[in-house]
Amino acid sequence: MLADIVVLDRDVLTIPAAGILETQVVYTILNGKLLYHRGEGFPGLAD
Repeated sequence: MLADIVVLDRDVLTIPAAGILETQVVYTILNGKLLYHRGEGFPGLAD
């Protein structure tokens, strides 16, 4: 399964390589629906 968009908790293009291993997914959106969210976020996105 491929996601439409994944929101990460940091910019993996600008951090040191070792920091990539600590990166966490904040949101995953597939087919326009929020499938996963970690912690507090944007109210109203989830059905």
